[in-house]
Amino acid sequence: MKFYIKEARERVGLSQKELAALLEIKPTTFNGYETGTHDPKSDILVKIAKQCNTSVDYLLGCTNDPSPAKTKNAPAAGNGESDFKKSRLLHNYDQLNELGQDTLVNYSDDIASMPKYTDELSEDKKQA
Repeated sequence: MKFYIKEARERVGLSQKELAALLEIKPTTFNGYETGTHDPKSDILVKIAKQCNTSVDYLLGCTNDPSPAKTKNAPAAGNGESDFKKSRLLHNYDQLNELGQDTLVNYSDDIASMPKYTDELSEDKKQA
């Protein structure tokens, strides 16, 4: 998968070594993220986005707009993993043809109707 980490890093004027130090990772690991030999984990993508004043969506290639997410739409603190998962889901959807998109939506509808996978189960437990 192509990430736009190099573009984001260069936009803020940081070297690979500088950004790696801010992320508290080895420069060789960071270089691997930029060259595509290593895929960063979601928490690292969130940290890169914050350091580069951009969005995870931009780093994933889901948008061409490198500006950070609008404050009013920004997720609550600690939702970086959830934000990443949503971005990945949208990215994967965009990669599918119409049949694949329809199938994904149908699977999503099925899963969303099952208490095992929704907050409804939590609500039932609260009432018990």
